[in-house]
Amino acid sequence: MVTTLEIIDSAIKIGLGAIISGITMFVVTNKNQRHELFKMARDDRKNLLREISSKLEEASAALNRGIHSYSGINGDNPDGLKLILESYITINQAKAIASLSGANKLFKEVEIYSNSVLDLYLYTRDNRDLDSDKANDLVLKMNTSWEKMHPLLAEAYEAVVKSA
Repeated sequence: MVTTLEIIDSAIKIGLGAIISGITMFVVTNKNQRHELFKMARDDRKNLLREISSKLEEASAALNRGIHSYSGINGDNPDGLKLILESYITINQAKAIASLSGANKLFKEVEIYSNSVLDLYLYTRDNRDLDSDKANDLVLKMNTSWEKMHPLLAEAYEAVVKSA
């Protein structure tokens, strides 16, 4: 015959087992969700850095075409100015993406590059007779910044990969 005490004992054991199972399931599920969110955030940062790289390459190509077109045989080519401006716009898109990526050093260098391209655009737009020394100084400033960005991209990407 089952006593009241045995029934209470069984109920307590079943209840405690259910509570322990529930807490364990909650902890495991929560940990898995955090891990999945971390992986998604890491993948998102990697994709942002890839997009920055792509935008910078696109901007560089437009900038090179613009400089070549502007300084070509025809000189003072409005298409060249347009390409330089398009390059500036694309660089600013890369800058916005860099701010989302959390790569602060990269963001600052893209901003420097953006400002130097804007300086070149404004100089070529406002000066019909270009001073080659001034133009070369502007291009040197852009190239110096450009050379700094690639290692910063690699550094930011490596930091994201190592965070796994």
